[in-house]
Amino acid sequence: MTKSPGFLAWTVWSVGAIGFFYAFFQRVGPSVMVDRWGPRRLMTAAWLLAGAGSLLFAAAETLEAAYLGRFLIGVGSAFFFVCSLKIAAVWFPVERFALMGGMTLMAGMAGGVGGQAPTAWAVGAFGWRSTLAAAGVFAFVFAIV
Repeated sequence: MTKSPGFLAWTVWSVGAIGFFYAFFQRVGPSVMVDRWGPRRLMTAAWLLAGAGSLLFAAAETLEAAYLGRFLIGVGSAFFFVCSLKIAAVWFPVERFALMGGMTLMAGMAGGVGGQAPTAWAVGAFGWRSTLAAAGVFAFVFAIV
């Protein structure tokens, strides 16, 4: 028989779950605000920032440069979810919005999977700098797309 978790366990878990709630609130909140630049421009800038951050991190010789690279990756990556929802709202029928949002989340989770074992393999085979440089090139290709 397993012991039921106590109040403290639920409280500690709740802090993390509420943080995850907050993260998604911050991601989707801007999607209901006035769109000034449109998803095409925002995503192009986001791909460029994320790609530049990947290349900077791959080439970093100092901890500060590595931090700046990761910061640029984070800033660039912050736009994709909301832009995808905006595109879903504009380009798809309203009854498909939930499906498109779910598929966007699925793509994000697949990225989480890709960031584990496949990336570990690539780092083992090519080194971490080459792997991140390839991620930067990938981002620049999608900035053009």
